[in-house]
Amino acid sequence: AYHYPTFQPEARIAQMSQARHSILIRHPKHQVTSFIRTSLDTGYINDPELLPAMPAVFEAWFRINPAKPARPPTKKEWANFICSPKPLLYMHDFITRPAPTGLGQPSIVIDGQDVAEKPEIILPKLVKLLGVDLTWDEMKSWDGETPDVPPALKGWVEGADKSTGLSASHLRKDHWEVIPESWHQIAREVIEEATPHYLELKKLAMTTD
Repeated sequence: AYHYPTFQPEARIAQMSQARHSILIRHPKHQVTSFIRTSLDTGYINDPELLPAMPAVFEAWFRINPAKPARPPTKKEWANFICSPKPLLYMHDFITRPAPTGLGQPSIVIDGQDVAEKPEIILPKLVKLLGVDLTWDEMKSWDGETPDVPPALKGWVEGADKSTGLSASHLRKDHWEVIPESWHQIAREVIEEATPHYLELKKLAMTTD
């Protein structure tokens, strides 16, 4: 929910103050191409009629783009809407801003690449800051049983759904080789626009020291 610019945290201060919050980031060069690959695999971009299968996302899209008549986003708008880290900068400001206009909580930003490559360092730090009582042995592997996933989201969580432990291999991929050439320019533009916001958040991210 944090990712969408229509999320209005100020209206939810009482509710959000009951939990601790962290922000997960990923370099756009990996995130954008991965997003396009999965969108094509699941059909959300190949067939615009399938896009509203993610109703919460599209309710948010139409709220900030009240075009008349209503229209689905363009390919670039859709990729930008989902992949831009800019809203996360806003959420970080809200989380760390003192009450009563913010939550007044400490900054907790983690990079997905760091989690995958140095989980034994990042995850114990993370759970300690969040106040979660888990040991490293409990975090590093699991039995593979996951909750039921709505059919519309199956393609998006397939890797996690089948996983039984942590791996960095999929995060290192840029996916250029599996997305159509017609998407390359759009991907480059979205990556270029998203990278400065990612780098701002990266400065705030937990280190692997």
